[in-house]
Amino acid sequence: MTEARHGFAESLRIREELGYLVGTAPALASLAETESEPEASRLREEAHRLLRLLGGVPTWLARQLAPPGAATA
Repeated sequence: MTEARHGFAESLRIREELGYLVGTAPALASLAETESEPEASRLREEAHRLLRLLGGVPTWLARQLAPPGAATA
């Protein structure tokens, strides 16, 4: 789990440095999967915020970030 956390954090760092904003939300969501609460929730919230700012791009991520039982457009 430590290696996965490091890999996702490094992926996020590289995306931020290169200005690759579209890939940042998925990287945050993946990193959230390796963290414990409350950090995991904070990372998912940030990923969801970026998803809204980008107009729902990437579209597949909206389903992944939706709370269980929530309807997505």
